[in-house]
Amino acid sequence: MISIIVPVYNTKNCIGKCIESICGQTYSDLDIVIVDDGSTDGTSDLLKEYAKKDKRIRIFTQKNSGQGVARNKGIEQAAGEYIFFADSDDWLEPDAIEALYDSIVANGSDIAVCNFFKTRIDEETVATTIQEAFEGIIYSRCDSNYVFNISSYPFGKLFKKELLDKCNFSFPVHFYEDVSAIPVLLATAEKISFVKEAKYYYRNHSGSTVYAVDKIKDRITCMYSLVENFKKNNCYEKYSRELDEYIVRRIAINVRMMKSAFRQYEKWFIKEQNDFLANNFIDDGRQYKNLKVAAWGSFNSYTISKILMRSDPGEIITDYYGGESIVSLFGKKNSKMNFVNIHAENQFRFNAVKNDFTGSFLHRSIAEFADCDIFIVDFLEERYGIGYYEGNYFTISEAFTSMEKDMGFCFEEISSDEHLRIWKEKAADFAQLLEQYFHDAKIVLLKMKLSEFYGYKGKETLFPNIEQIRRTNHMLDVLYDCFEEICTRAISVDMSKEDFYYTHAEFRHGCHPWHLSQWAYTKIANIIKSLVE
Repeated sequence: MISIIVPVYNTKNCIGKCIESICGQTYSDLDIVIVDDGSTDGTSDLLKEYAKKDKRIRIFTQKNSGQGVARNKGIEQAAGEYIFFADSDDWLEPDAIEALYDSIVANGSDIAVCNFFKTRIDEETVATTIQEAFEGIIYSRCDSNYVFNISSYPFGKLFKKELLDKCNFSFPVHFYEDVSAIPVLLATAEKISFVKEAKYYYRNHSGSTVYAVDKIKDRITCMYSLVENFKKNNCYEKYSRELDEYIVRRIAINVRMMKSAFRQYEKWFIKEQNDFLANNFIDDGRQYKNLKVAAWGSFNSYTISKILMRSDPGEIITDYYGGESIVSLFGKKNSKMNFVNIHAENQFRFNAVKNDFTGSFLHRSIAEFADCDIFIVDFLEERYGIGYYEGNYFTISEAFTSMEKDMGFCFEEISSDEHLRIWKEKAADFAQLLEQYFHDAKIVLLKMKLSEFYGYKGKETLFPNIEQIRRTNHMLDVLYDCFEEICTRAISVDMSKEDFYYTHAEFRHGCHPWHLSQWAYTKIANIIKSLVE
């Protein structure tokens, strides 16, 4: 039996859709525990009507105490071997519980996790598909890399009840209780399995406690609780580094939200966080800084930059210049090219092509990079050909080919020999430009190459076009050697021979030689950080 726990408070307008989606699950052996957290808008009467229609529904009422307390009440009353949490304004795909149950049983896991949809409160069309960190892969407890890369949302996850009992688990009474509680379950689970498909609909709205002004102090309180929970469950030492990074990431998110939504509380809030760091958590002298990183080159450098800056997964960083060749940068630019009317489904690729055609990097001012700590450059994008159109050089990148029909013009491609000759001529101009922009920043030449291997947990399989890959990598070596001779202050990093340099078989952007595994991205980011500190 599976117990589905639903905390409810004043959601009369949408609780019906939530309950109906639960009652209509293809997996029917359900114990539906609804905890009414002191509703005053008529929700209570509506719940009673649903309970009359479906005997699996049990309703418990308490005075208004918050979601954490309501969920704890549900855990106490749960009769199932497995626990699933749902929010009262969300809903599920009909086979959501069945898919998670099949995954947890087939893989012998303690937790099964599915992807989910993020929808808007005023319209139930799907806005975003949220991808969990590791699709379709099972990780054991000995792999600490995943714990803080899986969302801390309680929903979209099926838990073994015995795991909660083992941890003496309960949600804290403050808000943002999921941030404090769920990571501990992820850390103590022996095995976690993943359902690739999105099965849960999360309704996002401005009335959420995420944006509530009177709950902002709990953004700090939840971090205290998180650390305490890891200590109580004997996980603190093992996950100290990952926990440190997560805390700093949470702080960066908090500060950004404060700046945008609660400016009048900003000084007080930052002081509280500084007190937390100085007096209660970091006691070994380590200092953390949010790095400012700019990057030129491939998607891999972009991802590594995001890791170094601890940015949000969905955030598009502005100081990234990708899909662009040195040849196109210093070639004549076509001022007639109009990007306003071009339809682009992929904003990341659109930005790359626009940068390439407009040479935006060339026209930046030195002052714009004054606070930059690291500039990462790689030449993986140079593997593409160079197009020529009305005196304008541009990169025939993957981003460009995906938008070629929308661009609406015919071009010619220059030969590879001509490409290499022009590139070597312009490499000195590029190095000089970097010296002007980043005279105070560390320049990191990241020798990014095509991956020869792919797999699930390591270098298991060679790509079938391995000879072509090696020819391309040889050409890239020539470029990197050339640039090293010109830009002598650059710090060179070549990780391509390391065991972690491979692409994941089910990487969310496709299993291609020009992508790496998330583990490789993290390892390279840490190596760069150690070199520039």
